[in-house]
Order: sequence, then C-alpha cells, then structure tokens
Amino acid sequence: MPMQNILTGSHNNENHLEKYVTWCRQWVNREPSANWVDEESLIVFEDERSELNQQLDDLLNEYIGTGNLPSGAEASSTFYRLRDFASDRFKDHFMWGDWLDENQVLVHSPGGPAIGYGGELLHSSTLLFMSSLIRHVYSDRPGSIELELTEVKQDSRSVYVGSATASQLDAICSVPNLDPMLSSEEFGAKLYSRNMPDNQWQRVVNVSRIRDISKFIDKADSFIFNPVVLYLDTTANSEYAELTVIDLDNGKHKAEINFDFLAEKNTGFVDYDPIPDARDLRPLKIVDGQHRVRGMAMSSRGHSLTMPFVLITGDGSKADRLMVAKIFTEINTNSVQLDALHQLYLRYKFSMPDQREGKSGAIISGPNDFSTEEDSVTPTAYGRPQRRAYELAMIMASAPNSPLYDMIEFQRPAIKGRRRADKICISAVNWVQSARKWFLSGSVYSELNSEEWLDDEVFNFFKAFQRTCTTKWPKGRERWSPGRGRGKPLLQFEGPFLSLLDLLPRLVTYIRESEYVEGAITVETFCEWMKPLENVDWMSPRIKNSRLKGRTNDNIRHLVMWMETAILNRVSHSREDILDPNMRSMPGKGIIARPEAPSISKTQGGSWPSDDMPVTYEVEYPEHTLGSAWTVQWELPTGPEYWSPSVMKEVKAVSNSTRGNSKFTELALTPDVVPSNATKIEVICELKNGNGETLSVRQELSLPRLKT
Repeated sequence: MPMQNILTGSHNNENHLEKYVTWCRQWVNREPSANWVDEESLIVFEDERSELNQQLDDLLNEYIGTGNLPSGAEASSTFYRLRDFASDRFKDHFMWGDWLDENQVLVHSPGGPAIGYGGELLHSSTLLFMSSLIRHVYSDRPGSIELELTEVKQDSRSVYVGSATASQLDAICSVPNLDPMLSSEEFGAKLYSRNMPDNQWQRVVNVSRIRDISKFIDKADSFIFNPVVLYLDTTANSEYAELTVIDLDNGKHKAEINFDFLAEKNTGFVDYDPIPDARDLRPLKIVDGQHRVRGMAMSSRGHSLTMPFVLITGDGSKADRLMVAKIFTEINTNSVQLDALHQLYLRYKFSMPDQREGKSGAIISGPNDFSTEEDSVTPTAYGRPQRRAYELAMIMASAPNSPLYDMIEFQRPAIKGRRRADKICISAVNWVQSARKWFLSGSVYSELNSEEWLDDEVFNFFKAFQRTCTTKWPKGRERWSPGRGRGKPLLQFEGPFLSLLDLLPRLVTYIRESEYVEGAITVETFCEWMKPLENVDWMSPRIKNSRLKGRTNDNIRHLVMWMETAILNRVSHSREDILDPNMRSMPGKGIIARPEAPSISKTQGGSWPSDDMPVTYEVEYPEHTLGSAWTVQWELPTGPEYWSPSVMKEVKAVSNSTRGNSKFTELALTPDVVPSNATKIEVICELKNGNGETLSVRQELSLPRLKT
C-alpha cells in the first residue's frame, strides 16, 4: 500500500491494524530497550512496558472481526508514545506506516491467497522484517505433515534423509538464532556468565538474502537442490511429532508433524507472536539452510518445490544441543557467508580447534583455536590466548563502571545496511587479534599464575587511562567518555583505539621491571606512569583531522610510539606543545609532527667507492621515527638514473641496527653496484612516522678526475 494512501493516525482496514500491532510489539519487546530508548526515558519505559502491551492486546480484542476500526487517537496512541521514548538516533525509524513498508505480506497475487502450507485454512503469511521470520496465521489447525525418511548410519549415530516442499518445511521449522538486539553489554555479560541459552547460536536470518533467493527461484529455469539440515527434539516435541518405523530392514521411517503447537489467538492460530518472552513455536529447528527454506517458501513458484533435507533427532539434552550447534559451526565457520564476529562467537561457545589446513597438514595451534579441556571450561594451551582475549572483551564491555561499557561490538546490526552504534570503539574480532598476543610465550600474561590478576589489571589500565583523560579537563569535556557516540575523542575510534591494546603490555612490562608489584598493577600506579598523557587533547580537531585518524599501520604504530616515549620521558608538557606540528622528535611534544630532518653521516670511505674502501652512510633515528628509505641517484652521460629500491634490497645495500637505545639505518655503496659510466652519486635519506615524511640534506660524491 503506497504511503500516500495512508491517513496518519488511522488504519484503513483490519489488515493494517494487525500489522500495526505486530510492528509496535516488536519495538515494545525489543531487547535490550537501551538500544533504542533514550537513556533518560529508560526507567519510565520499563515501567510502562506492560501497559503498552495491554493497549495493543485491547486493540485486537476490541476491533478485529467486528467490522469497526479504532478512532485516530486510540489507533495511534501506542505509536506516538513509542516515538516519544526513542532516542535521537532512532527517531527516523518512527514514521507512520512503517509497518506497511517493512513487513511483507506474502500472496500469490494482489488480493490473492496467501503463499504457504495449509490451503484455505492459511489466513496470512507475513515476512516480519525485524524478527526475520515468516509468521503464519491460520483460521484453523491444518492437517498433519507426513515426511518419508530413510535412515543413514555413521557408527552409532543415525540421521534421516527425506524431502518436503519448501512451504511444508517453513510451516514446521524455526531457527535457534541469537537475539539480534543484544547490546554489547548484554552480550558480554550473558556469554561470560554462561547464561547465553544453548538454543541461541545461529546468526539472525538476513531478510535481503531471503528476498534475493525468492527472486531467483521465481524464475522457471532456477533450481536449488542443496539439502538443508534439520533437528528434532523428540522429547520436548513428543506431542507434536511422532517418528515411526515402516521398514526396519530397508531403513524406512516416517515422521508425522501435527499443528497442535500453534497458539490460538483472537486473530487465529499463529506460530509466532512478538509479545514478551515469545518464541517461534514451530517444533523442528533449521541447523543449516534457513535462508533457502524461507526464501523458497515466500516464492509463488518456490514454495511448492521439493527440497531435500537431513533430519537429526535427539532428546534435547545439553550435549545433544551442543552437538547440533557444533555441526552448524563446522559447516559454516569457513564459509564466506558467515561473518567474522559470528565465527568468533561460535568458536568460543563450542570450544573449536583451529581446523584449518596448512602446507604441512592440519594447523595444531593458531589464532582460530578456542579449544578447551574435557571440562569445557579450562582452555588448552593452544586455546588460551584466544579464549582469554575474548573473555576480557566480555568483561570490559559488561562491567557497569568499565571505561569500555557497551562499547565492544560482538555481533553485526540485525538489519542489513544499518550502521553499528557510534559508541562502539572496536569489534571483538580486532580486540582478540590484538589482545591474544598478551598471552603468547614471553608476553605479559603468558604464565598461568597471571590468571589470578590479569582481569583486574586490564580493567585497571583502562580505568587509569580514563582518569588520565579526565584529570585536567572540565566536566563534560573529558577526553575519554564511555558510551559517547558523535563527537567522541580520537582514541575511541576503532583504528586509533588499537594503539591502547598495543600500549598495555609495554607499560605493564616497564612497571613490573621498575618496581615490585604483587598481584594486579593498581589504577593509581598506572595513573602515575600515565601523567605525561594528561594534557593530550584527544578531541581537538587538529588531531582528529590529522593523519592519525583511521586505521593504517603507520598511525597506530605512531600513537603507540608517541605515548610510550612520552611516558618513559616522565615529563608532562602543555597542550599547546603537544599539538604543535613544529615540535619534531621531542618526547611528549608534537604528537602530530613529522620526524626531525635526518642528518646523514659518512662513516667510511673517501670521495668515491673503491675495492679497498666502500662508502657507507648512516642516519640515527630521531625520536618519533617509524622507518626510513634511501634514495640513490647516478649521474650518467645520458642523464640521471635512480637506483632501484628492489635492487638495493637484493644486494643488501641497506641495513638497520640498534646501538644502546639508538636505532640507525645504514647505506653501503660498493664499486660493483655503481654503474661504470657514472660520474656523480647523490644520496638522500627519508624518515617517516604516522604524520608524514622528512628528507635529509642531499649528499654528493663525484668521480675523481684522472691526473694527466
């Protein structure tokens, strides 16, 4: 129905009213409400939640089937109350009639019968945009579905192979997906405390992908024969599903699924209703193939096509559920269709080993190893770095007074194309990639005895950094603001934030080497060491618009290097000096400055390279230097020609060394590398850091003239 035909504040018919109620319920019961409710209204919203649900129930009970529609005020009061609760970031989600645009009614033709199983008893089929499932309403319970099965055995385990139409599978199958609306804080708290339900492990269905499959299968020459994998808990669903033997010798079985699982509502018999604590009532679970089932089931052509399936049965025990979820994990963790955040969650939840193959066979240990001992809790030596890193992310995101509260991304936004919340400072994937290094051999938490204090120590580090960014700044202008979105400081953006994860093990090492520490390093000790960072204006436009923003190798390394140098220098400088681009290579100053121009020293040789005496140059790195490059130009009769950097590397003309606390880069010119017809050599050294490059003064060598 086009938006212009919808009168704001009213409903054109009962169908519109039903959609309105469903849409409002999805917002009212969305978890956690803090994702969209304005923070100042959160308490009031929670108090009114039951009342809002009751208002929606009353609308259905009073008007559906009566031929009457509510007045404008009654028809829209819940909508406008919800819009009042919405935070600024979600206001544009509350436009009158949104429920008509987003949820998709599935019919064979405009005004025609609903697409799906049930014949004349099927009242409606609707693709719910926010819940990412197809909801069916029946006028009465349809007849049972019988599935013919063939038993397939592997060792002591049996599965059943069969086929059914897409509409049949859609009518009896649900998806055990994660709650797509879990915030960073709730995800971390539930998973770390082991309160994440075992039946929540799949990714949420991607509505755009369902629609793409539907369009594909609508074409007469398109087919999908990939089998889907299903699971049936025969204990919990014994009254809805019966598995019987037909021919034991030939492995023939039959499964009969009745529709007693449907809930009777005043609108009809439904398999799902978005009300508090509601769940999809369909008894079979789709382990793999959810998009194929839903996509084909919403197609006029595809819903009647037959799909092959593999049915796994079990008793619903914890071990049984974990086994089924692990099958899904093993099918999908190497699939490009499974995003990295969900792979990370599955690997952790089901203690997956690395599973990859290397050149010499299976990888025994690697960054994808999340294995545990038999108790499913204690990490193996190979799995410890990854598991502990992921757990630290959960702790930091969920602890109420954490500087990173609700700021770590654990799953992608539920709606495709929707940006993640602005307050997110890092994804769990990037966190684990960096933090796992803290647990590798020789690093700060490699020893098992560190388990006693490492959680507190990491928390104290970030708490100290927050305090450091607060001490010298007025209230409301702190340079670290937990949960801040727009206008947040530089280090709360994902790229620059990684520098803190690199700084932590360095600072921990310096502190433990400098003073005796028993247990976790305290917030106060970290603060004392971080004093040189107190005056850094991380919100200044000069630093946020510099080359230190974004995510590049150079900007992250530069930020780590600058902070580390400032801390070790143990001197606090003014805000002006810190942001002065001309304060080059001065510890604690010039955070956005390039390196000091290098000075080239000739360390060996005369006026020209000879067999007896090559010419060598060196440059000592000034502070805040990340790297260097040499440029050598030959003067030839045909004109100037540059020495190729690849050739320079091949003959090992450039080398780097460390003497004491100083780093050097060296260039060696031997007669065999100089073109025979060269008459002059010009040498330049370039130094770089995260802010750019600086060049040295040009050095020249001239071929001595022969004496006559």
